[in-house]
Amino acid sequence: MIYHPWPHGDWLCRAGWIVLTGYALFSLTSGLHETVHQTFCGSRRVSIWFGRLIGTLLFLPYTVYRESHIRHHAYLNSPLD
Repeated sequence: MIYHPWPHGDWLCRAGWIVLTGYALFSLTSGLHETVHQTFCGSRRVSIWFGRLIGTLLFLPYTVYRESHIRHHAYLNSPLD
């Protein structure tokens, strides 16, 4: 699918892929955010495991996102945020 070029005249196909991709990326980033807060499921261990899985899919290391998100909450509504 990645190698095959977009059909030039099929705007409906393009629109469908754009909506599907946008929804998937929004869902993955929301899931990663919840794993960082460890509210993704009842278990802290499972949240970390899912966070690492989602981070791998997004090419964003879980620990990097977690540390930057903790800093974000530490300096919320300040110039350092």
